[in-house]
Amino acid sequence: MPENELVSKRLSKIVQDEQNYSAFYYEDNRLIKYEQIINSEISTSIEFEYGDDGKLQHELHYNYGTPILKKFIYDSNGRLDKQDLYIGSDSTPYGYLKFIYDDQNRLIKKEQYLTQDSLFYYIEYDYDNADNVVEIREFYSNKLTSRHIMQYDDKINPWHNFKDILYEPATQSKNNIINKVTTSEGSSNGIGFTYTYDPDGFPLTETIFTGDGKHSLSMTYQYE
Repeated sequence: MPENELVSKRLSKIVQDEQNYSAFYYEDNRLIKYEQIINSEISTSIEFEYGDDGKLQHELHYNYGTPILKKFIYDSNGRLDKQDLYIGSDSTPYGYLKFIYDDQNRLIKKEQYLTQDSLFYYIEYDYDNADNVVEIREFYSNKLTSRHIMQYDDKINPWHNFKDILYEPATQSKNNIINKVTTSEGSSNGIGFTYTYDPDGFPLTETIFTGDGKHSLSMTYQYE
């Protein structure tokens, strides 16, 4: 399927059960709200506001009711350069996120600053030739704290439609993750992922299971 057809099928829900699911809301063909429901309560809610040029300008993020406002600043190439972070109605940001790209316009580093000169946290991304994030390294106070190694299928990742909206590892990869090994503080843990797909190559179901295979979680994908 040509890449320009990816937006023809977009996520509406990812459902574990009636009490646990994620929901996506659109207006004028743009994502305007994302909600995650856990035990019938809204655990996360993100509202998106766009400018006249169609670019995302503000993101209002609620985590169990606590509001965080992110203001988007773009570079001369139209890429997200910075997000200023505000708590509630505060007029002064408490910090900001800085975004760094490679020569293929892929996100390779995200830095979090608590003050102008205080780098608190950063995360680095490595990609394979299929534009999937195959390694993530997380640093706190310039110390490597965790490392994640991922493998992928060759099918369509529906989260990739949001790569210029939600700047998270799941949205930056074109395909679906099938294995992830995390190393932190000297120990390693593995997680596996299996899918069923529709005829167009989009996931219909996903099962996540621990490395020992003793615990699993299943969910279904719904599209519009």
